[in-house]
Amino acid sequence: MPARQCASIRVRAAQPTDAAAIARMIRALARDEGTISRMGAASVRTNGFGPGAHFSLLIAETEPAEGESAPQALGYALFFPFFDTDDGLPGNFLADLYVIPAARGRGVGRALMAELGAVTESAGRHFMVWTVRTDNEPALRLYRRLGALSGNQAVHFIHGGALQRLADRSRTRSSRPRGRGTADA
Repeated sequence: MPARQCASIRVRAAQPTDAAAIARMIRALARDEGTISRMGAASVRTNGFGPGAHFSLLIAETEPAEGESAPQALGYALFFPFFDTDDGLPGNFLADLYVIPAARGRGVGRALMAELGAVTESAGRHFMVWTVRTDNEPALRLYRRLGALSGNQAVHFIHGGALQRLADRSRTRSSRPRGRGTADA
């Protein structure tokens, strides 16, 4: 995937060596949203790279100035394949888009979104979809400027004990004899 630049900003596919910086930004995003992330560098490496990767990552960073040895991480995008049954087409689901506070307003988010658009198209996918908190006005403005449309769907998630109870319902059902055409709701 080619690097896309915006002034002194470079966006590229993340590498396993970026895992620590990405994990720090994931935890910062969680703090910004009032939650806690337990995602560490090991989890980023295990789940984001290699043949069994569960997600892909882009990283935005500074171009090192003369005399500097390493670029500074400015933001990241975490995404994975998604399928839309309405249109019957594959796309990408953007799970996280994060820019460090010191780099906000400098085009980093726009550069990450542009690179994700290029990655999406080059993979033969036809759309990008994501969620955003309704109180995140800067993100909402960015997405409107990019031409994104707002849907009328609510986001739901289930985890922890509720997921366990739901899974237990399936295990309980599958241990009972089942007649033809029966389905429990």
